[in-house]
Amino acid sequence: MPPSVLLLDVHVASVTAELELPLNDLSRASGIGLDDGSTAKRLAARKAAIRRYLTAPCAPPPFRARLGPSPSVTSH
Repeated sequence: MPPSVLLLDVHVASVTAELELPLNDLSRASGIGLDDGSTAKRLAARKAAIRRYLTAPCAPPPFRARLGPSPSVTSH
């Protein structure tokens, strides 16, 4: 298996993602204390920090769409 895997499932109005990432790599990159011996309880205690780390760089910028003769999308 590759060291990291990102699976995207594209729907009509959304995209869902599943990420497989070695704990040692996540720990090194994020600074969150994890390793291959981490228990489910230890992972659960760090769930909020892990979620913040993984979702922060993925947040799309706010946008406005204007529909009319020439639709356009602008970023803020």
